[in-house]
Amino acid sequence: MKKYFTLKNNPGFFSINEYKDDKVCEMNRWQFGTNTLFKTDGIENTAILNKRKKTLIVYNFITGIEIKTTIDYDIIPDCLCINDNNVFIGGRFKTELLLQFNFIQNEWYSIKIPDKFKKQGKSIDDFLIVDDELLAIDNIIFPKYILSFKLNGGNKCEYFKEFRIPSNGTYEKIIKAYLSDKYIGIFSKTMGRNGGASHITIYFKNNLDKSFSFTFREVSNILKSKDDKESSEHSGFDLISNFVIVENQLYFACKNNGLGQVEIKLEYFENNDLDSSRWSRAILVNKNIINIKDKSKNIIDLNHLNNEAKIIATFNNEGEEYEHRIIKHCSINNIKKETL
Repeated sequence: MKKYFTLKNNPGFFSINEYKDDKVCEMNRWQFGTNTLFKTDGIENTAILNKRKKTLIVYNFITGIEIKTTIDYDIIPDCLCINDNNVFIGGRFKTELLLQFNFIQNEWYSIKIPDKFKKQGKSIDDFLIVDDELLAIDNIIFPKYILSFKLNGGNKCEYFKEFRIPSNGTYEKIIKAYLSDKYIGIFSKTMGRNGGASHITIYFKNNLDKSFSFTFREVSNILKSKDDKESSEHSGFDLISNFVIVENQLYFACKNNGLGQVEIKLEYFENNDLDSSRWSRAILVNKNIINIKDKSKNIIDLNHLNNEAKIIATFNNEGEEYEHRIIKHCSINNIKKETL
């Protein structure tokens, strides 16, 4: 059972934490740079990757045992995932796109993928573990894909199948993927002639054939006119920075607008007139139909507490330690908060 989670503590630091006795208890804290990625398996291990130096540390925060290694493959690392005895590393393609490191056996594997994905410009930017599959999110160059690999315990994983990701618009860039008990969410951004937009595309966890996207328009002040009444009334959102899914509720960090909440409805998955294999069905989210709560200076991160109907919102207070607040998962119009 996963019981540990990571938090950003202030610029340059992250920690491993446990939630017990109705409070967050910090276990370990590390300093990291802008080129550092970190992930925990939620059980006992944390993987820390320096993208520039191409060094990897696997630290067991229960026993204190640390394993260090280097990446001697031609890849530009961009993401990582830790599961059981393995660390998976994805990145921008040079001669490799996906690597696996078994840190118990001290073995590296280059993972085979179809030739059509092995070309310049292709990139893997996030991972999800769904049952016995590793899902790798392909980010660069249209069309984009979810690549599925069968996990084989400590052995080398094997390519299984692919799924084409429906597009949300021009110049789409995938930011992150998220897994809940029921759903997969993929967070992306697009840019068009009317400005930028954020999208969170929702899939069923065990069925990627149907999906839809919550779309959040981000209207730049440069594009808004003082005489444009419609523009001033619907000014869009500040940049979405993160999201979590709890049961059928999507919570999203909306920078200076605080925390947003919107319901995932089964009717949104119904077929539409668009070619669902190419274009995602958009559900436009605006400030008039969602619940914005807990306004603060700048909300930068969200985490769902494992096995709890609570989330942690992280606020950035300039010049101070980040502030973490526990927010109870409730119905659409009833968000409650606690201060850590």
